[in-house]
Amino acid sequence: MAPRKIMIIRHAERPMDDGKDQGVRPDGTPNENFLTVRGWQRAGALVRLFCPLGTSGAQGTIERPTSLYAAHPDDKHRSHRTRSTLQPLADLTGLTVNIDHARGEEAELAKAIRDQAGVVLIAWEHKAIHEIVTALTQSAINAPVWPDDRFDMIFVLTPDPAWRLVQMPQQLLAGDQASIF
Repeated sequence: MAPRKIMIIRHAERPMDDGKDQGVRPDGTPNENFLTVRGWQRAGALVRLFCPLGTSGAQGTIERPTSLYAAHPDDKHRSHRTRSTLQPLADLTGLTVNIDHARGEEAELAKAIRDQAGVVLIAWEHKAIHEIVTALTQSAINAPVWPDDRFDMIFVLTPDPAWRLVQMPQQLLAGDQASIF
């Protein structure tokens, strides 16, 4: 058993070092480990990207996920942003966000995902997405480095007949770029 497709996104917008936008919990209380208001907007918009109205959920390269994965916060990486990014989608679909793996456990995450069927969606910290792709494809694909300022891209991996990586711009919010990196 192996997934038919694996889609990987970076968590939605986070507080930046310039202090202009602060992170907020779902109830609106400030917390640097959560998404910014724009990040929550992206998380909501992702719902209809992955589960469009009036269709079966398949849009060619993008498909409705059958399982969701995000990083588990721990003492070293306290961020709740990956799970927060997927939670609105989980709420709509009834799927549970799997947070069994923390940042730094990308190889273990890849092993667990390789045993899944269907379509997998992962939200993760951008600096480790390359490690996930490498582990999933057993080094068959060298993913590009995810830029620090981009929250608007999807990596789509398909394993059959050989691993293939496609970049898809989200184009959900004003200012999202159409270019790949």
